[in-house]
Amino acid sequence: MYKALYCNRCRTRLTSPLDIRPAIESDSMRGLSKDGQDIAPQGVAYLSDRIAPWLGRYHGPLSFVPQYWLNPNDLADTVSDSADSRLTAGCCGVAGFNGPNQICRCKAVIGTLHDDCMWPSFFIPEPATTTMRDMTDDYWNYE
Repeated sequence: MYKALYCNRCRTRLTSPLDIRPAIESDSMRGLSKDGQDIAPQGVAYLSDRIAPWLGRYHGPLSFVPQYWLNPNDLADTVSDSADSRLTAGCCGVAGFNGPNQICRCKAVIGTLHDDCMWPSFFIPEPATTTMRDMTDDYWNYE
């Protein structure tokens, strides 16, 4: 069954339907990912019990596990950039170096987007403010 990411505050669906796969299947775990390319195919989220390997020595706010690694194109139109430009700065896009930079329409901080030219493009949701659960149209039927 497909899952989707939801905001814990307002229970809005934040992504399209996602096929959750183990991160071991990802090119990043096999050392094949390329800077500037998407970390996951659209419609797939990788679940990892390790910190994203492409982050190298930089862990900062992304040092938690488990992590979901999502394709940025799977984010719904209910997600937008933070108004804080320090969080969205980058060379050719959003770098994601300074912490979570994406917000839900209710203004809850929901994760970190990186779509700059270095590292693969990814979105990693914040575990404290989001939940990955079975797809449903009844957002309030939430367990």
